[in-house]
Amino acid sequence: MDNGKVNIIDLKRELKLLGAKTTGSKEVLEKRLNTWKSNNLKETLFPVNVVTVSEPEDYPSDNYFKPLNLSGDIKLLNFEAIQCWFLLRKAKKGMQRGRILAMKLFIKYTKIYQIGNFSYLKGKCCAEQKKTMEYNVQIKITNINKNKYQINQCNCTCPAGTGWSAACKHVGAFCFSLEHFSITGKPQEYVSCTAQAVQWNKPKGRGIGSESSKFSSPRKTIIKKKSKQEISDFDKGILKRVIHNFHMTDGTVPSLKTILLKFKDAVEFEGGRETLRKIIHDIGFRWRKTKSNRQILMEKTDIQSLRTPSDAKLNKSIILNVTVVSRI
Repeated sequence: MDNGKVNIIDLKRELKLLGAKTTGSKEVLEKRLNTWKSNNLKETLFPVNVVTVSEPEDYPSDNYFKPLNLSGDIKLLNFEAIQCWFLLRKAKKGMQRGRILAMKLFIKYTKIYQIGNFSYLKGKCCAEQKKTMEYNVQIKITNINKNKYQINQCNCTCPAGTGWSAACKHVGAFCFSLEHFSITGKPQEYVSCTAQAVQWNKPKGRGIGSESSKFSSPRKTIIKKKSKQEISDFDKGILKRVIHNFHMTDGTVPSLKTILLKFKDAVEFEGGRETLRKIIHDIGFRWRKTKSNRQILMEKTDIQSLRTPSDAKLNKSIILNVTVVSRI
């Protein structure tokens, strides 16, 4: 063939007969055609399993179909027939994703027409991303014997389900919904969100006579953590004395770390700094911030006021005793 006189339409026709790509400019198509003819590439490089499908029949008209829920308790399909149809076409993903769609109730308007051992079914499957979009699914099933079924033809209006050998996820969802009907005798009805009862703004129903008041879950009990060690009143007095000695004898500002070391030397105390902080707070001491932005430990004013008269009375008694003794 003289490629100089051949137009681009003839080049694409010849490449299509050979099974090659038909895209590109005229020069690319001519080069591709010469390569295929020079290397004699008339057959596929890898073996392909071709699935033979029976010639499609004219589907019955809509007048013969009736809703599936009015057909009674009949067996239409089982898992073995579904698995055989999808695995033979190497469409395992379509079967798996179709099962998920069937569980989410994406199938609706299922109709059936039976004649002899043949069952013609049609329905609609909602799109996975947009439920307002619907795809028409048609299936032909043959009942070979009591527990053996065979899928003959499947068709879907989605881009992946063209032809009568479709194995898309919408076909899978329709097949699994038919399997559910064969087992339970109840079709899987699609329920829109607007058809369901409102679930918000409902009273909690904790009043007398309400149904929810009969069955109420127990409230969570919060268990407060106890301190690691509880000291006696005698040890609390020793702790007060340790704090006062920092000011009276040592002349230093106490901190939790230094108080803890002194208190452990005086008493067998096994707690830590946080336990000591709680005990110091219980016996009437507070941390106060000074002008230099430092915190010092001070006793509460009400405790100081209660102890001051007693201390004065005690000092007075000591002075009287001393005077008495000196007179004797």
